[in-house]
Amino acid sequence: MNDLMNRISNPACKERDLLIDELNDLIVYGQVNPTDLESIVKQLMNQLRHEADPAVNESIFHLLATVFDNGDFQHLIADETAKLLNQLPAACLVYAIPIIAYSHRSDKPDLLQPFIHDKDDDVRMMIAEILKHSNK
Repeated sequence: MNDLMNRISNPACKERDLLIDELNDLIVYGQVNPTDLESIVKQLMNQLRHEADPAVNESIFHLLATVFDNGDFQHLIADETAKLLNQLPAACLVYAIPIIAYSHRSDKPDLLQPFIHDKDDDVRMMIAEILKHSNK
């Protein structure tokens, strides 16, 4: 696992987004133990702060959404996502918005409100769908 994480964090490594997708598959199929999973989540959340490759960022958010949906580390993922929310591109927002929407955060309406009129169609549709279900 350490070798994989080292390659993911190395900007010189090619196709890091695909490595993250492979890691996501391992998580989905229960091949990652809880201790390693916590370390992976923390390392990838930290990597998001300085990662320049949009494909890597999108893959990281996809993985984080998977972990969040499984009920693991939800507070950590939601809190860190909230810090980055306003600077994310649409490709990441489609994963980040549901993380916030289904989180424990009491400020989630305020965090999500700006995206109701986002310039990206997918983001606007996602917010509309979330709001539709939250009003039922």
